[in-house]
Amino acid sequence: MPIITKIERQKHRDTRVSVFVDDEYAFSLADELILQYDVRVNKNVNDLPLEEMMREDEYRRCFTAAMRHLSHADKSEREMRDFLRRKAFEEATAERVLARLKELSYVDDEQLARLYAERADSLGKQAIRAKLRQKGVADELIRSVLEDISDESQLEAALELGQRQKSRLKDEDVRKQKQKLAGFLARRGFDWETVKTVVERLWEDEA
Repeated sequence: MPIITKIERQKHRDTRVSVFVDDEYAFSLADELILQYDVRVNKNVNDLPLEEMMREDEYRRCFTAAMRHLSHADKSEREMRDFLRRKAFEEATAERVLARLKELSYVDDEQLARLYAERADSLGKQAIRAKLRQKGVADELIRSVLEDISDESQLEAALELGQRQKSRLKDEDVRKQKQKLAGFLARRGFDWETVKTVVERLWEDEA
C-alpha cells in the first residue's frame, strides 16, 4: 500500500513541495493544491485523484510562465501560444491558460494592435502592417487599425523623421540627399505619396 511518508518544501521554489511515497520522491505539487486535495503524510496515495492533481498543477505552472512572459512586453494570442508550445505544456493546458488570459484582457489582439499603432509614431502604415502580421494579428483587425491612422498624422510623423534624417545628410549633394532620404522613409513603411511630399517640403526653400 503506497503511503505518503514526507512532504517537503522545495529550497529554490518556495511555492512548491516535494511529495515522497514510501520514503522515495514521487512528485512535486503547487503548495495550494496540497490543501485543496488534502495531501498529507500517512495518506494512501491511491486515494488521491492523481491525474486531476497533475492537470491542475500543470495549469498553475503554465499560467505562471505566461504571466512572467507578459511582464516583459504585451503579447499577441499567437505569440503567447507559440511561447507555451516552446515550453512544452500540453496543448489543452495551454489553450485553457490562453482562454483565461483573454478573459482577463491580459492577451487582447485588438488592444495590442491599437496600442502598437499609437506608439509607432515613426513608422509608416506598411511597416505597422508588417509588424502586426509578424505578431500573428488577423488581417481584418490590422485593416481596421490602419484605417484609424489619418494621412495627416502619417505626413506629420514622416516630416519629423525626415527633418532629423536630413540633418545627417548635409555632407552629401542635394540629389543624393533626396535619394537617401526617400529610401530611408520608404524603408520605414511610408507610402510613396507621403515620401514624395516630405522630400518636396524639406527642400522647397532651396529650390
